[in-house]
Amino acid sequence: MKTVREVIEFEEVVDELIDVGETIDELSVVRLFLVKDVHDDSLELTVEIFGAGDPDEEGPVLEFNINTDFLLQEDNLVKGINSKTIPALFDSDLLDTMIDRGTQIIWNYGDETEKQISLSKPGSIALLPMLQ
Repeated sequence: MKTVREVIEFEEVVDELIDVGETIDELSVVRLFLVKDVHDDSLELTVEIFGAGDPDEEGPVLEFNINTDFLLQEDNLVKGINSKTIPALFDSDLLDTMIDRGTQIIWNYGDETEKQISLSKPGSIALLPMLQ
Protein backbone atom coordinates (compact mmCIF):
# COMPACT_ATOMS: atom_id res chain seq x y z
CA MET A 1 0.00 0.00 0.00
CA LYS A 2 1.31 3.50 -0.87
CA THR A 3 0.22 6.50 1.19
CA VAL A 4 1.25 10.19 1.22
CA ARG A 5 1.90 11.85 4.58
CA GLU A 6 4.29 13.76 6.83
CA VAL A 7 4.44 11.37 9.82
CA ILE A 8 4.19 7.57 9.84
CA GLU A 9 2.04 6.30 12.68
CA PHE A 10 2.56 3.23 14.85
CA GLU A 11 -1.04 2.02 14.57
CA GLU A 12 -0.99 2.10 10.79
CA VAL A 13 2.21 0.04 10.64
CA VAL A 14 0.89 -2.47 13.18
CA ASP A 15 -2.44 -2.79 11.31
CA GLU A 16 -0.74 -3.38 7.97
CA LEU A 17 1.65 -5.95 9.45
CA ILE A 18 -1.34 -7.78 10.97
CA ASP A 19 -3.08 -7.70 7.57
CA VAL A 20 -0.16 -9.65 6.08
CA GLY A 21 0.04 -12.08 9.00
CA GLU A 22 2.97 -10.46 10.80
CA THR A 23 3.55 -8.48 13.99
CA ILE A 24 5.51 -5.37 14.92
CA ASP A 25 8.18 -7.75 16.23
CA GLU A 26 8.86 -8.77 12.62
CA LEU A 27 9.59 -5.20 11.49
CA SER A 28 13.04 -5.65 10.00
CA VAL A 29 14.18 -2.79 7.77
CA VAL A 30 13.11 0.71 6.84
CA ARG A 31 14.49 2.06 3.58
CA LEU A 32 14.24 5.73 2.66
CA PHE A 33 14.78 6.97 -0.87
CA LEU A 34 15.14 10.62 -1.83
CA VAL A 35 15.04 10.95 -5.61
CA LYS A 36 15.72 14.16 -7.48
CA ASP A 37 14.24 14.37 -10.97
CA VAL A 38 16.99 16.07 -12.98
CA HIS A 39 14.46 17.28 -15.58
CA ASP A 40 12.30 19.38 -13.28
CA ASP A 41 14.40 19.44 -10.07
CA SER A 42 11.54 17.94 -8.05
CA LEU A 43 12.30 15.79 -5.01
CA GLU A 44 10.34 12.75 -3.87
CA LEU A 45 10.92 10.99 -0.56
CA THR A 46 9.70 7.41 -0.27
CA VAL A 47 9.77 5.27 2.87
CA GLU A 48 9.52 1.49 2.54
CA ILE A 49 8.81 -0.63 5.62
CA PHE A 50 9.65 -4.32 5.57
CA GLY A 51 8.44 -7.11 7.80
CA ALA A 52 9.74 -10.67 7.99
CA GLY A 53 11.72 -12.19 5.14
CA ASP A 54 14.58 -10.96 3.00
CA PRO A 55 13.90 -7.36 1.94
CA ASP A 56 15.89 -7.97 -1.25
CA GLU A 57 13.42 -10.71 -2.21
CA GLU A 58 10.18 -9.65 -0.52
CA GLY A 59 8.42 -6.38 -1.25
CA PRO A 60 7.73 -3.80 1.45
CA VAL A 61 4.70 -4.21 3.68
CA LEU A 62 4.09 -0.47 3.52
CA GLU A 63 5.27 2.30 1.23
CA PHE A 64 4.81 6.00 1.94
CA ASN A 65 5.46 9.12 -0.07
CA ILE A 66 6.51 11.77 2.40
CA ASN A 67 5.70 15.44 2.06
CA THR A 68 9.18 16.98 2.04
CA ASP A 69 8.05 20.59 2.59
CA PHE A 70 8.76 20.44 6.32
CA LEU A 71 12.12 18.65 5.81
CA LEU A 72 13.59 20.83 3.09
CA GLN A 73 14.45 24.48 3.13
CA GLU A 74 15.36 26.44 0.01
CA ASP A 75 19.06 26.41 0.87
CA ASN A 76 18.98 22.66 1.56
CA LEU A 77 17.65 21.58 -1.82
CA VAL A 78 21.14 21.12 -3.17
CA LYS A 79 22.61 19.66 0.01
CA GLY A 80 19.87 17.15 0.80
CA ILE A 81 18.04 16.39 4.03
CA ASN A 82 19.77 16.67 7.39
CA SER A 83 19.93 13.27 9.11
CA LYS A 84 18.70 14.75 12.40
CA THR A 85 15.24 15.27 10.82
CA ILE A 86 14.72 11.57 10.04
CA PRO A 87 13.31 10.58 13.48
CA ALA A 88 10.57 13.20 12.96
CA LEU A 89 9.13 11.02 10.19
CA PHE A 90 7.85 8.53 12.79
CA ASP A 91 5.36 9.10 15.60
CA SER A 92 6.78 8.66 19.10
CA ASP A 93 5.43 5.12 19.63
CA LEU A 94 6.83 3.87 16.32
CA LEU A 95 10.12 5.68 16.86
CA ASP A 96 10.51 4.17 20.35
CA THR A 97 9.68 0.69 19.02
CA MET A 98 12.19 0.94 16.18
CA ILE A 99 14.91 2.24 18.51
CA ASP A 100 14.21 -0.51 21.07
CA ARG A 101 14.28 -3.19 18.36
CA GLY A 102 17.35 -1.76 16.63
CA THR A 103 15.46 -1.59 13.33
CA GLN A 104 17.85 -1.03 10.46
CA ILE A 105 17.31 2.33 8.71
CA ILE A 106 18.91 2.66 5.28
CA TRP A 107 19.05 5.84 3.18
CA ASN A 108 19.06 5.35 -0.64
CA TYR A 109 19.75 1.62 -0.51
CA GLY A 110 21.96 0.43 -3.36
CA ASP A 111 22.96 3.94 -4.47
CA GLU A 112 26.32 5.69 -4.10
CA THR A 113 24.56 8.00 -1.59
CA GLU A 114 23.57 5.07 0.66
CA LYS A 115 23.88 5.66 4.41
CA GLN A 116 22.95 3.79 7.58
CA ILE A 117 21.00 5.97 10.03
CA SER A 118 20.70 5.50 13.78
CA LEU A 119 17.32 6.76 14.98
CA SER A 120 18.63 7.23 18.52
CA LYS A 121 21.72 9.17 17.36
CA PRO A 122 21.04 10.34 13.79
CA GLY A 123 23.90 12.82 13.74
CA SER A 124 23.82 15.87 11.51
CA ILE A 125 24.96 14.79 8.06
CA ALA A 126 23.53 15.75 4.68
CA LEU A 127 21.58 12.87 3.20
CA LEU A 128 21.90 13.38 -0.53
CA PRO A 129 19.29 12.57 -3.18
CA MET A 130 19.70 10.00 -5.93
CA LEU A 131 19.60 11.57 -9.39
CA GLN A 132 17.14 10.27 -11.97
